[in-house]
Amino acid sequence: MTWSVRCCEGFALAATIAADRAGGLAALGLSPAARMQLCALSIELSELPRAARRARVKRLTEARPIASQQAGRSARGLGWLASQASVPQARAWATSAALPRPGFAPEPALVALLRRIAETEPGS
Repeated sequence: MTWSVRCCEGFALAATIAADRAGGLAALGLSPAARMQLCALSIELSELPRAARRARVKRLTEARPIASQQAGRSARGLGWLASQASVPQARAWATSAALPRPGFAPEPALVALLRRIAETEPGS
């Protein structure tokens, strides 16, 4: 399995918050393949000098917009999200999306999941 860049960043940030230097404690519960991918950034952060580490963590926690390229994303899922958004991106999604069946209202959990997926950069 391949982990997205944002997932690996989230793992590193969680390890940082938990004072789990290099993600060592969390790594105990991971498969070797997952450990190698997920812990890479945590290890990299642990090897940086304190000031550089703090700066890098700060950059990781800065808000990032939804990726403008949505290739490979579900047009229908993006359409559901677009119905709740008021940004130009939502209009672009809506024009390319197939409409759901009349009267369909997605579960809030589905909308939240689709939102998280849409916020993940393609190919990461």
